[in-house]
Amino acid sequence: MRARLLPITNELLALLDSSVPSDVEWVEARDPVVCSIVRKGGSGEFASVTVRLAGSKPLLLDARALDRLAALTRVPKNLLADLPDELIRSTLNAQLRKHWSWFACAAVKGEHVVDWLAPGWRGLALKPSDVASTCARALGDQPCLGGQPEGEWPRLRLLFTDATLSHVFTGSPRADDRHRFYLGVEMDFAGWEMPSVSAVSYRLACSNGMMVLASHPGSERKLWAQTRTVFLDKLRAASVAAVDYIRSVLIPRIECTVTRSAALETVLAYLPERIAPLVRSAYRAEDLGGSEYHVVNALSRAANRDDCPPEWRDRLRSLAGELAVGRRCWSCFRKK
Repeated sequence: MRARLLPITNELLALLDSSVPSDVEWVEARDPVVCSIVRKGGSGEFASVTVRLAGSKPLLLDARALDRLAALTRVPKNLLADLPDELIRSTLNAQLRKHWSWFACAAVKGEHVVDWLAPGWRGLALKPSDVASTCARALGDQPCLGGQPEGEWPRLRLLFTDATLSHVFTGSPRADDRHRFYLGVEMDFAGWEMPSVSAVSYRLACSNGMMVLASHPGSERKLWAQTRTVFLDKLRAASVAAVDYIRSVLIPRIECTVTRSAALETVLAYLPERIAPLVRSAYRAEDLGGSEYHVVNALSRAANRDDCPPEWRDRLRSLAGELAVGRRCWSCFRKK
């Protein structure tokens, strides 16, 4: 079962904002320079680097900031581990000079850089409470947060619902087969990943979950904006569209899967060898009459297993959602 619903109140909004480390400050990082290489004592294995931000004292890059630096400069960490100190320093500084605009602002905690802020994002100055209060306005009376946020700041996933976003699929072989539906919003508060809005379903009998990227006018990039007001207006519009998608598309399409038959083996043929047995086992644990509904629940049930690889959990839930709403073909598995 999912965590209990939390009414969106001023107290809850303040609690959401407490997920942002209070001792982190955003520091202008004009002309960042790598000044030293940090290695593990004893083994001499590469660990990280220190940087100066606009002439600051040396600051150590934490794992997330180092990963971001390596990814944006396309200098892999495993390559850095093989280079001598001077070559690491010169290689990274050459890339920092070339891509200086990507590293113009850093999240600093004490003597550590914990992350970098994406260009153009600082002007938005968004907090989790801004997202929650905006999404709440897309829902009916008494909007709720579907449990604590998932993830770790700056990347959080929040689920929102209200009393109307619930449905019993009466055609299901299981009595009182109720689903709770959510507006799902995934945000990177450092601005490196585009915000996404999804329609999410959880089956109350077993917490099987499926999700579909919500269909709203324009591409995902339409959620990008350079000002706070414009961004929140676009987020609200996308949230309203997602709630409408739940009611007009997701619920009716799931209803159709209850009565249509489907072959599990067709789906398994397109899954990796390490994932297919998990889905087959989940299918056997369900008793839903060999229907499409049976298959999508097997996919989402497999995502809940302890032995499901973490990188496959959301993929299986998304696959279940895409099959349910008809965005992916049941016979060839291609996206439509």
